[in-house]
Amino acid sequence: MTITKLTIMLFLFNVAPTYAELPQDIFILAGQSNMAGRGGVTNGRWDGFVPPECQPSHNILRLDEQQSWVPAHEPLHVDIDLNKTCGIGPGMAFANAVESLGGSAKFGVLGLVPCAVGGTKIIQWERGTNFYNQLVTRAKAAMIGGGRTRAVLWYQGEADTVKLEDAKAYGGRMENFISDLRSDLGDLSLLIIQNNLVNSSTSRLKGRTSYPTRSASKSPERPSSPGPRRLGIVKKITPLSHEIMNILISLKVKIPMFDPFDGNSDPTDHLNAYKAPNGSPNRV
Repeated sequence: MTITKLTIMLFLFNVAPTYAELPQDIFILAGQSNMAGRGGVTNGRWDGFVPPECQPSHNILRLDEQQSWVPAHEPLHVDIDLNKTCGIGPGMAFANAVESLGGSAKFGVLGLVPCAVGGTKIIQWERGTNFYNQLVTRAKAAMIGGGRTRAVLWYQGEADTVKLEDAKAYGGRMENFISDLRSDLGDLSLLIIQNNLVNSSTSRLKGRTSYPTRSASKSPERPSSPGPRRLGIVKKITPLSHEIMNILISLKVKIPMFDPFDGNSDPTDHLNAYKAPNGSPNRV
């Protein structure tokens, strides 16, 4: 077989995705273990159970470690958060919820960009750190081909609730993180979706060693399991959790309220309504 024939055969069996197949709506997943996914992990092993909300879809891709688009499936962070066993996280449930908008929705192929690393403090995500640089690099790689980053899903903070100085510094560090990331990604009104920690004093499960998160995704029950399956949990409530929960981001970092989408209008118009008050030239 000549080199020419071999080249043709390799091309036929390894066709690169067309522009239309590349994700045009991109979501960054960042933070620590709750975002990376620990659902279904016991004694360092994932049980392999995937809840209905987290099932794969042909319209949802993920950017793998080699910065290639591949079909998204759990665990999303398996090749990113390498030092721990990854399980179910909120990423797939979120993407499936976005895809299910249907009707007049103009969302095409969705792209998830896993970046979370378990056990990390926010100081480890400051501009110039390895984790921050990796996030920016992966986000920019994801946008090659015309895709746009629609939002960053940020789920982090537990590691900063152990020491008082970390808890008190969290607000300023979070402000800097948001400002730097928006600047480096070229979108000063980039939507940041931040998940809150649970306050042990108000939790209905007070006294237990783990508490359900305030995730928008409901956790399904598995018939063979003794209780509800949680997509992510705060493994323990540390004494300073309330310090971070009560921090208010200053006015210099604009995070306007984003009204819930009711499904009765075009989601593109809904996103544009968010961007308009902030003077963003990047209309959807």
